[in-house]
Amino acid sequence: MQPTQLGPYKIRSRLGRGGMGAVYEAEDSGSGRLVAVKTLAAHLGDDAGLRRRFAAEIDTLKALRHPGIVQLLAFGEEDGVPYFAMELVRGKSARAIGNVQSLLVLLKGLPTAYNRDLQEDKERIFDSIDTLEAVLGVAGPLVAGTSFDRQRIAATIERGHLDATSLMEALIAQGVPQRTAHETVGHLVRRAMTRGVSLAELSDEEFSRDYAGWNGSLRGALGASRAVERMASFGSTGPAAVAEQISAWRRRLGVAVAP
Repeated sequence: MQPTQLGPYKIRSRLGRGGMGAVYEAEDSGSGRLVAVKTLAAHLGDDAGLRRRFAAEIDTLKALRHPGIVQLLAFGEEDGVPYFAMELVRGKSARAIGNVQSLLVLLKGLPTAYNRDLQEDKERIFDSIDTLEAVLGVAGPLVAGTSFDRQRIAATIERGHLDATSLMEALIAQGVPQRTAHETVGHLVRRAMTRGVSLAELSDEEFSRDYAGWNGSLRGALGASRAVERMASFGSTGPAAVAEQISAWRRRLGVAVAP
């Protein structure tokens, strides 16, 4: 059950859930400031080991000094629920992307100007480095204790029709114009939503009503896992591409590669 008040913080909504508890967006009753509040789940409050882990997170955050990114604001316990409050981490990607845009515009003008213009790159580069180091310094401690409920993820991931784009691309690969493929898949998604099922649960007859050329091979594009597996371009989110990037970065950083 979601708490409504933890110390001076009024809980507004849940931002996420980890292995030990949840993180909420909350409002400081005194200042109105928005903060992130992490809790240890009430039913785990009697577990001494988890309490020590939660306390260790607080000790780690005490040592961090990155105002605007993350900073421990307060910690305590309310009705047997340990919690700590920190600043919300928002907007740092926008800042870094803005710096990239500034550098691109600066470099674009070099052929018709003087290389002395590059004196303007220092602020953007150093700011990006400082921001990245601060964000990475925060990310590790915050996610170190996170675990994923894989069974729940697997049970719910099909509800969002993540394979709609994959099916559209499969239709295009069979010669269907993009505009027609997009419209066809839109009709199929609407049909699946009306019935409360996934695309893969539609029958071949239902598919054929919206696409006369439907054939069994197109089912290879259905299902969230298959949709991800079809991402085969460089830098994509396909399992093979992700594994390749992880391996490459482990080698680059001198970290042992798992067998």
